[in-house]
Amino acid sequence: MDARSGPRRIALLWDFENLGAAAKKDHSISSLRTIERADLFIRNFQEIARELGGEIVASYVAMSLQGGDGDPRDMQKYLRVVGSLVDRGATVITVPVGRDAADIALCNMGLSVVHRPEIDTVLLATEDGGEHFMELLRTAKMHDKYVAVARYDQPATRVRDIADRAFFTGSNMRLWGMQIIEG
Repeated sequence: MDARSGPRRIALLWDFENLGAAAKKDHSISSLRTIERADLFIRNFQEIARELGGEIVASYVAMSLQGGDGDPRDMQKYLRVVGSLVDRGATVITVPVGRDAADIALCNMGLSVVHRPEIDTVLLATEDGGEHFMELLRTAKMHDKYVAVARYDQPATRVRDIADRAFFTGSNMRLWGMQIIEG
């Protein structure tokens, strides 16, 4: 914790499918159901918040509306995942399937978050290093927000250059690995 008074007030911005797709490639957790993987990620985000000296006070999750090939079981699974995230306090932003649709929706939400005075830290969880996220991180810094990034793989150099702190799992999803890269 720095000279601020009290714990950090963290807004989590989670690119659900992007981060989840990377984790799915890890055979140690690929057999877990989607909701179990989501729970694992949530526990890891909470651990990161503790490591940052704060707590997550706002949580936004972006995901594309993916119901499979019209199979009602796929839509039911999707709705169970959304319901599970909402039950855990997240605001879920669903968008139609499309290139960068969830990323752009999350960035838009993030841009509104950086203007909230009660939020002093932004935790972006994504595998994407696209320019839209770089712009979000730069804008957060311009608004004097502490910026942390959580990724499944090693953060790209340009992400590390902007972030105050970066976390990545490597291949150990048991507990976010706590492999920390100081910005």
